[in-house]
Amino acid sequence: MSEPSAPPPPSDSDGYRYYVLDEAGRPVRVEDLTVHIKWVSGPGKAFRLEDKIPEHNVTVCTYFPGNPSPMQPGPPQFWTCIQQGTDLRIFCSPTWEEAQDKHRRVLEKARRVLPYRKMRPE
Repeated sequence: MSEPSAPPPPSDSDGYRYYVLDEAGRPVRVEDLTVHIKWVSGPGKAFRLEDKIPEHNVTVCTYFPGNPSPMQPGPPQFWTCIQQGTDLRIFCSPTWEEAQDKHRRVLEKARRVLPYRKMRPE
């Protein structure tokens, strides 16, 4: 008689996958949501950038969400978000280095164009 197979880990059975970043900023899958939550509220803060342009009510934020959509294969990407009021745009980057560069470029563009027009899709 063969032994029953092990049940899928909780992150697979509920359709979600959880990731943290190693010291080099590479995604590492974790099976325990508690590990993910502790990482997000602790070491994960080192992988977060946020800048505000208060005179235009704009926030540019870059972070690693750590839980991709069940429809997205592979690990999640870094998100760079720019929000002005209710307008929100999100840009994705596969690495922390690219995300930092994207954050810098989005912030520079916002500071350059916002004095002249409302944020619009490109």
